[in-house]
Amino acid sequence: MSNNLLKIPIFIEDSKKAKVDSLFRGIEKRMYHFFAETAMENGYTDREKQYDMAEEVLDTIKENGELLVEAGVGIGKTFAYLVPALLYSHVTQKPIAIATSTIALQEQLKGDVEEVARMLGTPCCSRPSGRLVFPCIPHSYKCAFSGRIYPLVVQYF
Repeated sequence: MSNNLLKIPIFIEDSKKAKVDSLFRGIEKRMYHFFAETAMENGYTDREKQYDMAEEVLDTIKENGELLVEAGVGIGKTFAYLVPALLYSHVTQKPIAIATSTIALQEQLKGDVEEVARMLGTPCCSRPSGRLVFPCIPHSYKCAFSGRIYPLVVQYF
């Protein structure tokens, strides 16, 4: 009887893993469609490295990990992290937080977020930017570690 009890948590864990895998397969299909068709239909060029980076971002979100990317000018870094992040947010109904190092990048992101969301057909809300609206660090960590938000920190050098 004790053997059956030991198998129950394993079954539940396997079931949860299968659901997560299915969720991310769906996101990956939509992401592929975005880069292979939707972006080009909207006047953007096909960039293989952009899709590669987007796959890495999605894998990192799935694993709840950290990713450091170095990519040259013209790769399409912004769309490469926005597309998987916005799809993840839409599917899970969890907000994402994007922190940047400059107000100029914040301003650029406002338009990019709205454009990507429009092309994906997902609702989106851009938040205010500027020095006066930075969240408090302890509260940000608390939200991130509780799973209520998925944080993305973007730093361009």
